[in-house]
Amino acid sequence: MKEQNKVTYQVAKHIFSILSDHPAVVRTLLPSYEPFLFTETAVKEPLFLLEIVGNLSVEGTKIHQFSWDDAQIAIYTTDYGYCFGLIPHNCTDLFVLQATHDFSSLKVSLQSDSRVDSFVLNNFIMLAYAFATASKATILMHASVIKRKNQGYLFLGVSGTGKSTHSQLWLDTIPQTALLNDDNPVVRIIEGKKIVFGTPWSGKTPCYKNESASIAAFVELQQAPSNQITSLEPLEAYVVLLASSSLMKWDQRISDGLMQTLSDLSMSVPVYNLNCLPDKAAAKLCFARVTHG
Repeated sequence: MKEQNKVTYQVAKHIFSILSDHPAVVRTLLPSYEPFLFTETAVKEPLFLLEIVGNLSVEGTKIHQFSWDDAQIAIYTTDYGYCFGLIPHNCTDLFVLQATHDFSSLKVSLQSDSRVDSFVLNNFIMLAYAFATASKATILMHASVIKRKNQGYLFLGVSGTGKSTHSQLWLDTIPQTALLNDDNPVVRIIEGKKIVFGTPWSGKTPCYKNESASIAAFVELQQAPSNQITSLEPLEAYVVLLASSSLMKWDQRISDGLMQTLSDLSMSVPVYNLNCLPDKAAAKLCFARVTHG
């Protein structure tokens, strides 16, 4: 393996590499990853190595199919692990990811359309990252995150609930706030500390910050005719966090790791439900509650 053919990144302190005959092209396909470029040569325990190869075929027994970020993905079990077939929306091409059981070694086939290749490579990396880290007290969550004085506040909810809108209301209303990520932050437990990290994945908002914050609170948003915030009990909190987490329930090791992390988070970090209007009063109410208990 030629080191000069690898491009290495670090996201939430997990390090992974992309192996290609054209590493400069890889960086061009992944512009949002530039703040996460890892230039040290010695990597003791890389999360995974993803190799870009020629044509790959879908193989194995189909076990699941789901939508993921403007694409349809089918999953197959194989002798070596898993095979993923991805078809982007408004596209007829099939792209393939082959992964070992622990997602430490992966192969991806691309085409020659840079726009589509960028979308496919980015989404396959997200998938690999989510599944490879699930047993390492790490969760790729669906949330918008505000950072204030090194404290992180994660706003959760189904698509269309208004997570980005609520974050913007904090930015407009609450002093000393900044957006850390607007779609897919990473949550980790490191030596008992609960930390949220910025990532290369931030949805439609270009917010790619290689920064972190201590998690102060999770807030589930629900649209309502008035503003009201309540604290959730651990079991309720667990259900809320689970709904915003990537899950691969057909792999016991991955599923067990995710469940343990969610349990630890729901027992140790405040989780709230905010019924709200999209107004500054909701942001002020939420801020007052989550910062003062």
